[in-house]
Amino acid sequence: MNKISLGTIEITYTIKYTNTRGVSIQFHPDKTLTIRANRRFSVAQIESFIREKEQWVEKQYHKERNLVLPNKDEVLLFGKTYKVTGRLGAVNVVEQTANEIIVVSKKVLTEAQLILALDKYRLNQLKQYVESLRPMVENVTMIKDVQYSYRTMTSRFGSCIPKKKKVTLNTHLVSLTTDQIQGVIFHEYAHFYHLNHSKKFYETLGQFFPDYKIVEKKLKTVVLK
Repeated sequence: MNKISLGTIEITYTIKYTNTRGVSIQFHPDKTLTIRANRRFSVAQIESFIREKEQWVEKQYHKERNLVLPNKDEVLLFGKTYKVTGRLGAVNVVEQTANEIIVVSKKVLTEAQLILALDKYRLNQLKQYVESLRPMVENVTMIKDVQYSYRTMTSRFGSCIPKKKKVTLNTHLVSLTTDQIQGVIFHEYAHFYHLNHSKKFYETLGQFFPDYKIVEKKLKTVVLK
């Protein structure tokens, strides 16, 4: 594998020679590159091509990729990374300390079972936090008794059905910071007043949540897939 410096970052790349006529570039979640090129291209020419794409590569590099996905080693909860530990105990329970989430179980868990336990715990934490916001959100928006539901989604953070007074929130929101979660909730509540993303919609959203532009800019860096 090769390394190349681009602006403030150093990135690793692998060259795969193919029968293609030109050069193509692929960015991976582990922040490495795969370059596919014809053998007639030298390493110097390939690196020149990468440098031409420097702005795009840096943008991809700084995206919060796989931010929302837990694994057996660490998990995100409200924007903070916690180390994951599993241990045996008398009851199945999840415990949380300042820097660690401990999955206690009666038997040794597989990786899939561990992640399932983490998902259940995180969903419960998200529901509790959203409910804690309800009085404040209702006071700001003047919309009361909204029904919340939760669903894992890969293309949106939430949705709203005004006629049913229902807001559906992405379960992955639990990985995000509290200001981002609030931004999503107020975004959906603004749809009770304006169905489309019109100028009036954003004016209403700005009244509900003045920092929405800052938060929405952050949300655009989050990869849900």
